[in-house]
Amino acid sequence: MTCKNPDYQDFCKQIYEYVPACGDIDKKNIASSLFLSSNPQETSVVLQIFELGRFFAEKKIARFQSQGMSMYPCIRPKDTLHIEPRSAKQIQAGDIAVFRRFSRLFAHRTIDKGSKNGQDYIVTCSDTTRSGNDGPSFDKDILGIVTRIERKGIILEALPKKHPLLSRLFLDIYIHFCCLGGYLWHRLACLVNHLQQYRIYRILAGFLFINKKIEFSLQAPINARPNSRFFTKISSEELKNSLRVESALSKWMLTVKVNSKPAGYLSILFKPESCPFCGWWLQEVQLKIRYRGTSVETRFLKEAQNLLEKFEIRNISLSAFENTGTASSMKLFLKNMGFKEVFRYKDILLKDKNKAVIERIIMKKGNT
Repeated sequence: MTCKNPDYQDFCKQIYEYVPACGDIDKKNIASSLFLSSNPQETSVVLQIFELGRFFAEKKIARFQSQGMSMYPCIRPKDTLHIEPRSAKQIQAGDIAVFRRFSRLFAHRTIDKGSKNGQDYIVTCSDTTRSGNDGPSFDKDILGIVTRIERKGIILEALPKKHPLLSRLFLDIYIHFCCLGGYLWHRLACLVNHLQQYRIYRILAGFLFINKKIEFSLQAPINARPNSRFFTKISSEELKNSLRVESALSKWMLTVKVNSKPAGYLSILFKPESCPFCGWWLQEVQLKIRYRGTSVETRFLKEAQNLLEKFEIRNISLSAFENTGTASSMKLFLKNMGFKEVFRYKDILLKDKNKAVIERIIMKKGNT
């Protein structure tokens, strides 16, 4: 194995000791190689929904359910937004534009528009923001505008509305209380996340949800392609047989439900020898915080272990961020699965909101 960048040879030499690797890897693509979901050919579910939304918007049948308080009181959580297609040139100031930003869809008020290098753009801002804006959005990221708002069966207009001083004061107080509630819930989640690191908590919490209905299911991509975001249920025998054939599935997912409600999942990906880091990888894993350390986690871990043994997957790696809000409890969850940290490094290509370099860890289950 060689690295094209001589300054990166030491790094490559170290990392090759811990994970299977092949091909030439240099400083420019090391992060994307380890961050499995950043495959440039992979189409995210948001992008697929965005493109489908454009099609349905043209047919005037595109509707989305809103979340958040950024457009309160004009748009409230769980309102149904009716979308019609518009280009940046057609959108007027005051229209609520639906656009894509950071792999998410937003519906914010248009406050300005212009043109840059021959391309039209709009500038948007949420109704609750007192200063600043979202920056320019060009046609490639614009879905259309909100023409109607449906709330409990009543159709409302999307036009801006002026409120009396007393109403504005009440709305300001209400929004601040909503923000305070969100902050308190976040702090409570952080506290629970911290407590889950202690054995006494996990012993006491282990008895929670013990009588709940816990269901597991296996899923595989509907088109047998690893970059697919659409899955279908499959039995363990079908999956086991598929993994043995030449055109084997390279990705599968285990999901868990508690009382028929989604509680978590993990997805396993096989990267062939032509990839920078080959072999079996734990691509994604999630278990809702409330279930960590409980009987749900215990059974989830046991189910995952049994499947890995049944499918004869003895060595599996993962790459994860170190400095995140739930990193501690998630690392504990992974350690309970049998993963051990084998390497860590600072990903100079990624930084957090404080512009600090994000640290990655590589963990491995099997022969380390």
